[in-house]
Amino acid sequence: MAYLPVLATAGRSYVFAWKNLGSAFRLAWLPFLVASLPWPPGEAIGAAWWLASPLLLLLAAIVATVKAVCSSLVTVALMRVVLFDRRAAATLLPPSIEPVHVLVVAVYLGLGLLAFLMEGVLAVANVALPIPTANAAFLLLPAAYIYVGARLFTLDAAVVVSGRLPLRETWRHAAGNWWRLFALMLLCSAPALLLPSKFGSVASEIGAADFALNSDAATTLATTLIEFVVGLPLAALNAAATCYAFKALAGIPPDATV
Repeated sequence: MAYLPVLATAGRSYVFAWKNLGSAFRLAWLPFLVASLPWPPGEAIGAAWWLASPLLLLLAAIVATVKAVCSSLVTVALMRVVLFDRRAAATLLPPSIEPVHVLVVAVYLGLGLLAFLMEGVLAVANVALPIPTANAAFLLLPAAYIYVGARLFTLDAAVVVSGRLPLRETWRHAAGNWWRLFALMLLCSAPALLLPSKFGSVASEIGAADFALNSDAATTLATTLIEFVVGLPLAALNAAATCYAFKALAGIPPDATV
């Protein structure tokens, strides 16, 4: 069984993201920009999805699918750099959708559906179960979701390499490494967890300065721009971490092409 060197993998991922900032923006700026835009249906539903109308839920599902497609274009483009050292030519048009993108979208939507169902179960548990049982559900269900997410952390990279959906192989390769994968997820998601707390105040200042008022529209626009500039390097960091973890668990040297 291969073991994941957590700190070395995280360090290598940060180095990749820093050294490939230009490539990340050149390869994936357009789909990432579309994925970063605020979409009214999803914003209108918020957390109380069970109170939304069927039409609003349908629109939100369409928006989620569009965002998942755009995210898959970003993920595949960045992962191909790490895995194959393949850098597509810059273009103003969105790249064509290939079967591998459809599989990555299926992964995103599957994990999103699990989170969606978990949120619904927790909402019901909060009002229908005794407090001790509800508290246990609020602890156990997120823990189970995190465990599944860690075991399937390298699934995107496996899809890009194999062109199929190797769930069993990915699950098996992560055996004995799930806590290392979880630690890697924490190390590489730390910037994404820390930066959003700064977005609100910075966006408000930018909105007030540029539009002479602290309106919702100004703050939303400023936040979207900040998330675009900061978010794409973070996407490169996550893609690199996934690919380097995949290589480590598959016994492939980190600098070798697959």
